[in-house]
Amino acid sequence: MLDRLLSLNPWLSELHGRQAHMLGQSGRLDEAVAAAERAVALNPTLRQVLGWLAEAHRYRGDEDKAGHFQRLYDRTPVDLN
Repeated sequence: MLDRLLSLNPWLSELHGRQAHMLGQSGRLDEAVAAAERAVALNPTLRQVLGWLAEAHRYRGDEDKAGHFQRLYDRTPVDLN
């Protein structure tokens, strides 16, 4: 169902973030990272996704990408809504 929603609304960053979460929970880390990166490409203020990307890249041993996403996370204001 999520794939269908994404095919109809590929610009909705929150759907890509949800897809990343579901794929990550299923152990499909490479696909989850790709979905999360699509989400933040569409909306670079998705703080939770940025933090997850930093953790995921650190887990994969890619400290350069982990640091990149950590810096973005650190600079992104907390949404108080």
